[in-house]
Parts: sequence; structure tokens; C-alpha cells
Amino acid sequence: EVSVDMLVVAYQGARTPKQNIFYDKSGAEKIAQKLTDYARRKGIKFSDLINQFTDLPQQSKLPLLSAKQPSLPDFLKPALKLGVGQISEPVDSPFGYLIFRRVLVELVTASHILITYEG
Repeated sequence: EVSVDMLVVAYQGARTPKQNIFYDKSGAEKIAQKLTDYARRKGIKFSDLINQFTDLPQQSKLPLLSAKQPSLPDFLKPALKLGVGQISEPVDSPFGYLIFRRVLVELVTASHILITYEG
């Protein structure tokens, strides 16, 4: 199981809610590759790149992906191969080019006690 942050570079014709998409598929691929190269530089915060450049800000985190998920789309599978902190190559998807950065999975455990009363 892995958790990733995700940057999306959309192109015309991709399924994205954003209205002002300037890139065709080829242009988006070039921009995605430049962002990938930049993200791998020392001192660059991937979260800052997401905030500045993603075309799908409402979905910048994928909290739990697993190879055991039978319906996991092929375009998400490269994220499973990353080590923590690694940046993927751009991956073409129906939403545009995706760039993943693997982050630590944060497991949270919780319990509760339910007390009922009449009155």
C-alpha cells in the first residue's frame, strides 16, 4: 500500500473540470517532463509545485493505493513502484499527465466506546 501526492498537467480533450486548458497533448507532455525534472532538484518542495501548477487541485493526494485493488487503473500503477520521496515520470491518463511523489502512509487507529442512556 502506498500514498502519493499528485500533480496533474491537463491538456485539451482530457477529462478535467478546469475550463482554461492551454496545452495540447504534446505541449502538456513537455511541461510535465520539465516539472518532473524540476521536482527532482534538491530543495524543491513538491507540494509547492502542486499548489502552483496542478490543473486538478481538488485531487492532489491519493491516500491509499494497493496492488490488491482489482479495479486500480493502469495509469495509477507506476505510483506503486516508487520509494518514499521518489518522483515518477509523467504518466498519461484520461485527466492529463500525472506526476506522482510517494509519501509515507499515515495509519491511524481509532476506537470508541458507545454509552447509551435513557432520559
